[in-house]
Amino acid sequence: MSTKGMIYPLIFIFISLLLIFFRMLPLDLMVQSWAAPDFLICFMLAWSMRKPEAIPSILIAAIFLLQDFLFQRPPGLYAALALLVCEWSKRQALLAEEFPFLIEWLTATIALVVLFVGYRLILSLSFSALPPFRLSLFQLIITITVFPIIVGICRYALRLKSPQLLTFDKINRARL
Repeated sequence: MSTKGMIYPLIFIFISLLLIFFRMLPLDLMVQSWAAPDFLICFMLAWSMRKPEAIPSILIAAIFLLQDFLFQRPPGLYAALALLVCEWSKRQALLAEEFPFLIEWLTATIALVVLFVGYRLILSLSFSALPPFRLSLFQLIITITVFPIIVGICRYALRLKSPQLLTFDKINRARL
């Protein structure tokens, strides 16, 4: 892999670790009745759909497994589900002839809902402790709501375009 090919995975790892670090910071010592959005899964889905070749599956699994260990969740459960939805979203982005933002947002919403339902279902079947349903549902809704902001950051700050826009840009450059 060339040096240019390594830059996106390194940026991806840096941003992922930064998001995990900020989530671990004790910003408030009081018990809160709301949950913050899961920025890491939003970032992962946006990156998976906009630059699918830049993040290998092993990297996604490793980052979420690290997050499982750090946040004391059942090891591997959230990582496996996140890997499945990220790979599914990559496939959807690559197979689509057109992939406008609303379709991208709908794909991310479906992926997040599947992740939410699957995680809660598997935890309940294993008789593990579940976070309150209302809190988890609020986190899901706020995560879906934050997704466009994360995509905007990926698009304009990191210059991650959707695969269809990249081919459109190449066609336009070839005409010139």
